[in-house]
Formats: sequence, C-alpha cells, structure tokens
Amino acid sequence: MRTPRAARLATALALALLIVGCQPTASGTPAPSVPAPTQAAASPSLSPSIASAKAIDALVESMAAAVLAGDRAGYLALVDLSNPTFALEHTRWADDWFGANRVSQYVLQLTNLAFAGDAATGRMTVTWMVRGGEGLRTAAYAVRFVHAASGWRYAGEDWVDTQVEHFLIHVAPGLEAAAAEIAADLP
Repeated sequence: MRTPRAARLATALALALLIVGCQPTASGTPAPSVPAPTQAAASPSLSPSIASAKAIDALVESMAAAVLAGDRAGYLALVDLSNPTFALEHTRWADDWFGANRVSQYVLQLTNLAFAGDAATGRMTVTWMVRGGEGLRTAAYAVRFVHAASGWRYAGEDWVDTQVEHFLIHVAPGLEAAAAEIAADLP
C-alpha cells in the first residue's frame, strides 16, 4: 500500500513524465532516405525570423516524412543530439518508433513559434496511429529547436528546470508546482 507521500510523488512524477506519450514505431525494414530540410536563405525580402520559421517548418515536415518512411538515420539527422541525456532518450524513442510498432499515420503541427538568438520554442501537436493499434492518438507539448552550423535541429521538449540539491527536475510548462512536490520527496 502506498503512503500519501509516495502517492503524491508517483502522481507528480507521472504528470512530469507524461508529456511525450507518442512513441510510434516502424518495422525496421530499410526505407528510402528522407532528405534533410533545406535552409531558408535570408534575403532582403525575408527577415531572419521569417527565414528561420520557414527552415523550422521544413525541418518538422522532414521529421514526419522520415518517421512515415521508416528512416531512423534520416530522422536522427534532424535531431540535436548534443545533450547526452536527450540523445540517449531520443535514440531509444527512435529505436521504438522504427522497431515493432511502425505507424500508419504520423502528423506534426507546430504553432506559437518564438525565437531567442540561436534557439526557438513552440508548441508541437503530434497525431499518430500505430499499425494494428488502438486508433488515432494526439499529444501536444512545448518543444525547442536549436540552430548550429548544420542548420536548425529539433532539441526535444521545452522543460522548465528546477535545480535542487543533487537533482535537476524537468517538468512541462505549467507543472512547476509538481517540481516542488517532487523535490519535497527526494532524499
């Protein structure tokens, strides 16, 4: 039987971790490579943010195309894997997506794109259906993109970080109170 404190911790952790409930997978059969998104070149008629928005839109379209094509390498080439924790987590997601649970439908929609230097944030809505699964599913969450020499790359969820002694707690925007509850129950 769970104590009230353990139940609160389990609930807070579930809320903090249930942001990305979309792990569609593919069959592992080789698929044609999906080309990387083209860079939108800045021109006198396009501001840098408009050119960057077009490049990120192309990136998101290429991500969805790679998932539907079953192109694991092509998909991961669109992702910023410079953070070791995110790289491990996301390559494991990709292993699942391109493994036994291949999707029959996969759509990404990006809204509320905002820029701050070489980074951008937005709200991603993912709609997917696993072949032979339970039907169409949808999840929405805050996301980040970063710009490097190779262009814009998907950098994962846009977590709100709370540093406490010995731990860094990541929660979805709007769940900052859950971070305080989690911190209260940590050793």
